[in-house]
Amino acid sequence: VAYVPPAWSSGTFQIDATAMRASYRARWLNPFSGVYADINPSLPNTGKQTFTPPPASANGSGFGDWTLVLDAP
Repeated sequence: VAYVPPAWSSGTFQIDATAMRASYRARWLNPFSGVYADINPSLPNTGKQTFTPPPASANGSGFGDWTLVLDAP
């Protein structure tokens, strides 16, 4: 889990995927609505993966924070 605070206005960040045991799925969780948005159902556990949060305006709360969830498919 990676939390993207409201102060993060734009841009990307990377996750070291080699820390994962096997392939994994990636989803954005909107902490305001509790709704997940799929990014990719199966990513390899190799190298670095780059993620771009959805636009702050898509959150619906006026704050624009997001949670990246990486877990087993």
